[in-house]
Amino acid sequence: MVKKIILSVLLSIVVILGGLGVASYLSIEDSIQRSLASHLELARLNSRYVDQLLEDNLNRLSYIALSGDIDLGDGDWEPEQEALHAVHQYSLFTDRIFFLDNFGHVVLVYPEAGRRSSLFGVQEVRQVLAERRPRVSNVLSLGPEREPVILALVPLIRPDGQMIGVVGGEINPRTFVVTEIIKAIPEGRDTVIELLDRNGLILSSNIPERILTESDHEEFLGSLIAEGRSSVGRCHRCHEGEAPSSRDMLAFVPLTVAPWGVAVRVGEGSVFAPAKRLRAWFLALGGLSLVVALWLVLDISRNLVAPVRSLIAAASRIGGGDLASPVEVSSRDEIATLAQGFDEMRARLAASLERIQQDKLLLEGRVVERTREIEANRRLLARLLMKVITAEEEERQRLAKELHDDTGQNLNAVLMSLDYLKMTLPGQEALKGKIDRLRDQMAATVAGLRQMIDELRPTLLDELGLQPALSWLLERYLSGRGVHYQLEVTGMPAGAGEESGPGLGVQRNLFVFRIVQEAVQNIARYAGATEVHVAAHKGEGCLEVSIEDDGQGFDVETILSRDGQEQEAGVHGLVAMRERVGLLGGRFHICSRPGQGTQIMFLLPDEPPVA
Repeated sequence: MVKKIILSVLLSIVVILGGLGVASYLSIEDSIQRSLASHLELARLNSRYVDQLLEDNLNRLSYIALSGDIDLGDGDWEPEQEALHAVHQYSLFTDRIFFLDNFGHVVLVYPEAGRRSSLFGVQEVRQVLAERRPRVSNVLSLGPEREPVILALVPLIRPDGQMIGVVGGEINPRTFVVTEIIKAIPEGRDTVIELLDRNGLILSSNIPERILTESDHEEFLGSLIAEGRSSVGRCHRCHEGEAPSSRDMLAFVPLTVAPWGVAVRVGEGSVFAPAKRLRAWFLALGGLSLVVALWLVLDISRNLVAPVRSLIAAASRIGGGDLASPVEVSSRDEIATLAQGFDEMRARLAASLERIQQDKLLLEGRVVERTREIEANRRLLARLLMKVITAEEEERQRLAKELHDDTGQNLNAVLMSLDYLKMTLPGQEALKGKIDRLRDQMAATVAGLRQMIDELRPTLLDELGLQPALSWLLERYLSGRGVHYQLEVTGMPAGAGEESGPGLGVQRNLFVFRIVQEAVQNIARYAGATEVHVAAHKGEGCLEVSIEDDGQGFDVETILSRDGQEQEAGVHGLVAMRERVGLLGGRFHICSRPGQGTQIMFLLPDEPPVA
């Protein structure tokens, strides 16, 4: 493992060397960019000089326009000739200087030789007349001889703002003084400095034979002049009969006064030769570093990566559940020790999983057994609860019968005795009044007894069926409290015997009555409702019942989560309703929110649940 660490350190050294190579490469690129920037600055200095030269001569023409002595319509040409003569002596307008009227016609030329009649066909003349701004043209071919000429034009504008014409000068590019300036600039053996117009025509060059020839990049340079944008970069060398594969470094800067530009072109070899040599050295060193790194990678792969991959494959097999295959690694170093420990862990894990599987089977058997016991206890509890409810209802029925047959009959007999006693006491009005009061109290007691009997076991449920019993229930608890109710029963024929479904009979009707009774009592006591709607629908195989009110409502989850003594009577009633529905194998649902009323719905099947 120590040897591998040494190799890793050597690899780190190679990486550092590679980083230095990258940094050196970036330095080389920075040097190249600086060289390009310096040549661009050289082109910019030349363009500034030419701009200044043209601007000075345009200013001389502007002095004529500003002198105030120029009047092309008074017939006196002496002031105009003197002005043209003065400018011709001290400017670069080597050929002629002239005046144009507002229609582009030549009205005065100095010197007189070769006078032209009109220049309105020249685009630059029309632009000066339209825009009222000085302009310098590209190289133009004028006159019968089509000699090359450059026009510098300045509008003649009076102090009152009236334009009276144009003053202009002609420059012969063959004798242009800028050519001498460019020749005077020291340049390298492979450097070309040129002044071009927007059409790509070379106005001046340090190579005299290229003057007034077209540049080999006229479209590209013309677009830069039109956009007023400087540029520096590489280009193909297509001039002087050289192969197109030769490349130059080209820096170009447009002028601001004229639609011209200055281009500085240097052979790529002379500029980038040192950088290329340094780059070649670093590329060779980088290649050597890659070879060494490749050898190191192969060695590490053979001695370190392959055993690690064997461990990863073994881990994958173990993760997939294969604990029978041993972990084997062809190595004799620390990785072999790790593989041996990994194999021991695999064996122990296999033994632990076997024990866990056995414990799992045992636990599953116990869970099944406990589940059967819980289910049996649940069924037993349900039967016991059904018996308790049935016994409660039977006891209610027995008490109601005894109260009706015994106590009720006795109280009625007392009433009859009081009536008979009153009849046998003629003339004793005071005593008869006491007997009347006693009879009224006894009659109220009998009425209360009858109400108690009806609450214990309403005779309407047994004699007439569910619908009349529900009607009596709603009338009993809601009508006296001013609550408007509506009962809707569908799918049930009238009569006690016909309402009984298969398997449930009267017991289901009794359960439905008790659930609705508990819900109506809660509405009367707690809801504060004004409208109550009860609906019972006998469908195919089931009975659906819904009790809905517009009362104050409550949070169902909060109310039903209370337990023990914290539960209110209404909560106990809800729990009792849910248990009664569950005993008959039905479904029970409460929907309520504070301030939005309450709806209780339950569904009871015709067939009883299997005990």
